[in-house]
Amino acid sequence: SNGCRGWRENSVLAVYDVKDVTKPTEKATIPIDEPYGLGYSDTVLYVCLRGGLTLFDISEPLNPRAIKTIKDGWFKDVIVYDSLLICWTADDGLKLYNISNPSNPTLLETIF
Repeated sequence: SNGCRGWRENSVLAVYDVKDVTKPTEKATIPIDEPYGLGYSDTVLYVCLRGGLTLFDISEPLNPRAIKTIKDGWFKDVIVYDSLLICWTADDGLKLYNISNPSNPTLLETIF
């Protein structure tokens, strides 16, 4: 299980082992800058940040690793729908990305 917690300078992506849901165990924390929404497709986790959208490889769920950041605005939330990544940004409204290759989103359109 992955999740963001904290705010501003103390923000982290926290990774928990939830094999026993009554006793989740924190396995890792990854510092991140001002997280907002998150979503995933296949083995890629998308984390919205004030400085962009960071993609994490989660093929090893207890050991996520950042693979790239799309620095194209202040990302607030994401929705994954089939091969479409719908992003709400504070700067430009909605951005639609093709994620047929989940680790390499390509911008399709910006809708204000």
